Amino acid sequence: SFTGNFKIQCLMENLELISLASNNLTGPLEDGIGHKLPRLREIHLFDNKLSSTIPTTIFDPTNLTAILMYNNQLTGSLTANVFNGASHLEHLYLNGNKLSGKLDDFVS
Repeated sequence: SFTGNFKIQCLMENLELISLASNNLTGPLEDGIGHKLPRLREIHLFDNKLSSTIPTTIFDPTNLTAILMYNNQLTGSLTANVFNGASHLEHLYLNGNKLSGKLDDFVS
C-alpha cells in the first residue's frame, strides 16, 4: 500500500480517474486540486487517513460524477453553494469523517 501525503504536483489535464483507496495516505488535500485536474470524473480516496477540510476546488471539474472519500479524518463543513459547479455529480460518499453542517442546507 502507498503511504505519505496525497499531493498533486503538476497539472494533469487528461487524468479522469484517481483511485488510491485503502492505503495509508495522510495529510491535507491541497486547495487547488480541482484546477490541476480539470477533466477529473471520479476520485476514490476512501479508507485512508486524510485530515483536512475538503477544498471547494475539488468540485470544480465540470465532468465530475463521483467523490468517494469516506472513512478518512476530514473535518469542517460543506455548504450547498460549493456544489453549484458540480452539475454532473451523482455519487458523493463522505461518511466516516468528522464533517459538520445541516442536511437541510442541501435539500430544496
